[in-house]
Amino acid sequence: MEKEDNKAMSAQLTDELKQYYFHHDHIVRGPLCRAQGLVNLLEYKNLPEDLEDIVSKLKNELQELNKGTFLLSDFINVIEHKISSDKKDIN
Repeated sequence: MEKEDNKAMSAQLTDELKQYYFHHDHIVRGPLCRAQGLVNLLEYKNLPEDLEDIVSKLKNELQELNKGTFLLSDFINVIEHKISSDKKDIN
């Protein structure tokens, strides 16, 4: 019985991680990538110096956010791999 409970819990965790990963990619990464694209376009405009500074700072902040989303993705992949490994041990 405990083995079946562990299998069910692993399956549920895997499903939840997949749902989270989907939302992470579409809800967070999508707007982030679009914002990065807009900032890149602004770099080609002849902007006043004060706006260039703002665009530069915005670009740096978006890059930091982008790094964070990749770290989160890596973390999710590690957890999913661990759950998959645990499933094999249960069987």
